Amino acid sequence: MNKKEILAKGFRLTMACLPFMFLGPYVLHLGFQFRNYLTIGCGILLMGVAMFLLFKGLKTIMKAFF
Repeated sequence: MNKKEILAKGFRLTMACLPFMFLGPYVLHLGFQFRNYLTIGCGILLMGVAMFLLFKGLKTIMKAFF
């Protein structure tokens, strides 16, 4: 893989985390509002997925630059 493909993969991973970044806190808020523990767990899981994808995307972008 050349650097351009690695950079594109990093941007794809970063863009894939965007829906999770907005969906996670929304689901967590709904869970606290309706006092539903399963929804709270799902919200925390979605935010964890967002952080993981963002970390992997930024790490891949840095790998392409350096």
